[in-house]
Amino acid sequence: MKKILSVIFCIVLLVSVLSITTAATEAKVFGSFTYKIENNEVTITKCEQNVRDTVEIPAEIENLPVTAIWRYAFADCNLIQSIIIPNTVKSIGLSAFDNCQNLKNISIPEGVATLEYSTFNSCSSLESITIPDSVTIIGSNVFSNCSSLKNITLSKNIEYIAPYVFYSCKKLDNVVIPEKVKTIGASSFKGCSSLKSIEIPDGVEIIYEKAFSGCGLESITLPKSLKTIERQVFKNCRKLKEFNGGENITAIGTAVFANCESLEEIALPQKINSIEWTTFSCCENLKKITIPKSVRFISKGAFEMCTALTEVNFGGSKSDKEKMLINSDNDDLLSAKWNFALTSTKKPVASKNESTASKVESVTESTISSESENTVSTDTESILPPENETEDSDMKKPVIKEQNNKWIVWLFIGAAALGVASGFLANIIYRKKKS
Repeated sequence: MKKILSVIFCIVLLVSVLSITTAATEAKVFGSFTYKIENNEVTITKCEQNVRDTVEIPAEIENLPVTAIWRYAFADCNLIQSIIIPNTVKSIGLSAFDNCQNLKNISIPEGVATLEYSTFNSCSSLESITIPDSVTIIGSNVFSNCSSLKNITLSKNIEYIAPYVFYSCKKLDNVVIPEKVKTIGASSFKGCSSLKSIEIPDGVEIIYEKAFSGCGLESITLPKSLKTIERQVFKNCRKLKEFNGGENITAIGTAVFANCESLEEIALPQKINSIEWTTFSCCENLKKITIPKSVRFISKGAFEMCTALTEVNFGGSKSDKEKMLINSDNDDLLSAKWNFALTSTKKPVASKNESTASKVESVTESTISSESENTVSTDTESILPPENETEDSDMKKPVIKEQNNKWIVWLFIGAAALGVASGFLANIIYRKKKS
C-alpha cells in the first residue's frame, strides 16, 4: 500500500512540475508575433504569414529582452520584404527565415554566434547580406537557393564553410573566404554559375566533394596548405582555364575536372600518385598536361574524350612510364607525344671498344646503370660520378672491366692446357707401370 501511495505521489508531483513549466513557457501573442518566456528572456516563436513589407522585431516584450528567434519562426512568410532584428537577439534557430521568397533586406546583429541549418534557404530575393564577426558557425544550407544573392561578407571568425551553404546561388560573383577557414564543405558553392574567381586562403587543408561543381570559375589558385581535393570538386566548371598552386596536394578524387571544356593546359601537383576515374573526361580542349614522376596509376577513362590532347610532359623516364599502370579508355593520352624528363644535360661518352659502345643508347635520357654492368639506365641517382673521380675515369670503367674479362679467359685457357698436359703425363706413367 505504501508503495502505491508513493507512486501516486510521484505522479502528482511530476504533473505539477510540468504544469508549472508549461505555464512558464506558455505561448503568448504580441502584435504579429507569438512568443514565449524562459529564464526572463523572450523567444519569438512565430510570425503571422499575412504580414507584409517591413517587419521590426521588438527589443523588449513585457520589459524582458528579446534574445532569440525560434526555428521556423518566419518560414514561408512570403510577403515580407525587410526584417529588422534588434541587437538584443543572440540566437537564430534553424530554418528561421526559410522560403521568405520576397525578403530583400535583413541585418544580423552583432552578438549572434551561430546561423543554424537552412536559416535563409530559398530566400530568392535576398541580394546582399553581412555576417557579423560574432558568428563562428554557419550551418549547412544557410543560403542555399538564394538565387538573387550577389554579395556577402562573411565573418572573419568562421573556421568551416559548411556543406551546401551557397548551393545554387546563381548570381553570387564575389566571396572572400576568411583566413581561419580550414575546410570547405561538400557542394558549398555548387551551381554558383556567376562566381568567376575565388581566393582560397593558406590554411585550408581539404576541399570536399563537388564544392565548386558547376561554378563559373575561370581561374583558381590553391594554397600550399591544401592536401586533398575530393571527387568532382571542379566538375562542370566549363569556363575554367587556369589551375595553379596546390603543390602539396597528395590526393585528387574522381572526376575532379570532368567537363572543364575551356581547360587547355594543366600541371598536376608533384605529390599525387594516381589520376582517378574520369578525372579529365570530356575536357575537349585540353592540349597539354604535366604529370609528375610520382604518378603510378591512371584509372579507367581518366582522359576519355580528351581529343585535343597532343603533349604530355612526364616527370619521370621512359622506363618509369612503362612501369605505370594505365587502364582502358585512355587512348587520347597514350596517342599524345610524351616528353620525358632529362636526367642529365651531359651526353654519355662512348667507349672506343665496340662491344661497350653498342650498349649505350642514343636517347634524350642516358646514364650508366647502377643495377647492371654495361647497360644504360635513366635513373637520376646514377648520373653523377662518385666522389673524387672524374667523368673520364668513370666512363673508362667498362673498358677496364672488359680487359679484366680477357685476363680471366686466358687464365681459363691456361688451366685447361695444364689439365690436358697433366692427363697426358698421367697416362704415360700408367702405361709404364703396366708394362
